[in-house]
This record gives sequence, C-alpha cells and structure tokens, in this order.
Amino acid sequence: MNARLYDPAEIGTDPARAQLFTQLQADRFNKFLAELETPGYQPGQEPGIRSTQKYLSPGMAVVWARSPYLHNGSVRTMQEPLASPATRAKTFRRGSRVYDAAQMGYVDDGAYLFDTGASGNSNAGHNYGTDLSIEQKRELIEHFKTI
Repeated sequence: MNARLYDPAEIGTDPARAQLFTQLQADRFNKFLAELETPGYQPGQEPGIRSTQKYLSPGMAVVWARSPYLHNGSVRTMQEPLASPATRAKTFRRGSRVYDAAQMGYVDDGAYLFDTGASGNSNAGHNYGTDLSIEQKRELIEHFKTI
C-alpha cells in the first residue's frame, strides 16, 4: 500500500483522469519504454507503470517549481489550493514562462485556456489548509519556498 496514493472520493476531486488511466494504458506505456532505444537509456527489468485508479500526492521537495498545482494542473498558484474551492479561478491561461515567486505560480498568460469545468479538469476538493488564517497561509507559502 502506498500512503501517497489517494482515491478521488477521499479528496473530493474529479475522478475522470484516474479512471481513464487503465491497466491497458499502463501496459502500453510499459511496452513503449521497454522497446525504446536511445543512447544512455536502459529499460528496467520490471514494468514500472501501473494503474491504481488513484492520484499520487508528490513529496513537498521543490513544490515551488511545480506550478500549476493539483493532480491535473487546475490551480495556477499556491495561493489557490489554500482558498475555498468555490473561490478558485474557473479558467486561466497556461503556457507562460513568467514565474511569479510571490504567488508561487506562472502568470495568467499563454496560448492555452484551461477550463476547470471540462471533464477531468476540476479544481474542486483539496480543502486542506483552506481554514488557515491569512498570516498562516503566507507563512506556509514562505515555508514551501525553502524546501
């Protein structure tokens, strides 16, 4: 059991991406990687990709560099996961190369419009930290910048 794998229902988020990544999909990725021929690459002895129908929660190291956030990139800055899901942006632009260190995320610019209303794009759930005070949220974000 992996303590970093979460059922979509447990975190109250859109299950579409987890459900769409079936074992057949995982097997196709494993086949591709096993047959890949490129200098310096050697495939593992065991297939490394599997379907769990869950979402992986990554570690906190260099979280500041992983914008946009959540399993599907549905929040642009670190401010948003700490806000109530109802107040999070419903759409924003992706593709910018301009990083806003204060907000911990890329600016709302770029060619691609991300719509959280589309299937698999929801930014609902993930209520952790939403009840913190403004000062506690600021301190938490500053801490994230150090790890």
